[in-house]
Amino acid sequence: MTNEDLDELLIKYNEKNSYLTRMSEEKARLQRSKMQHLSDEHLGRILQENEKLNCELETEKRT
Repeated sequence: MTNEDLDELLIKYNEKNSYLTRMSEEKARLQRSKMQHLSDEHLGRILQENEKLNCELETEKRT
């Protein structure tokens, strides 16, 4: 192999490494986004249940 061949291989390696790094970062970002979405949904259900129980408690107090 010549130095030019090695340089060309190094360039290809660096390009692929850069691409894989970007894809890995994007995957991590999407996973964080999905976890945040699931967390938001869970919190919403908890707040709805809390409101429902508060209403039931107020109804019980009045009777």
